[in-house]
Amino acid sequence: MQEGVPWILGKITGYTALPSPQVNRWLYTWTQANVRATNQYIFTGPAGEAWYYGEALNTNEAANTLTFIGPNIDPANVPAGFNVMPVAVGMYVMLFPGRRENGNPIWFFAVENALDGVC
Repeated sequence: MQEGVPWILGKITGYTALPSPQVNRWLYTWTQANVRATNQYIFTGPAGEAWYYGEALNTNEAANTLTFIGPNIDPANVPAGFNVMPVAVGMYVMLFPGRRENGNPIWFFAVENALDGVC
């Protein structure tokens, strides 16, 4: 992680549900993305160096519990058959560098989770 980098454009490459008792929270993997010279939302990914990929947490999920879904959803209002979904693989996000309590690097982003299900 380069400490002087204020943020990175990243592409979500995967996710893993965080263990119980955490609910509706995931650990995400990402790779850096770049905007091509055309400026038409055509993204590319660099190759190689280690700080071009990593793990990230979605800060909107930090307060999720059985009785609250961030940023401000009451689970009692979610229709039956619908669930909170992780941020989709392939989604582009702005990643901000941070540190865990033990000093290890971690990246953060803030994206609202979708609700999905069968009507």
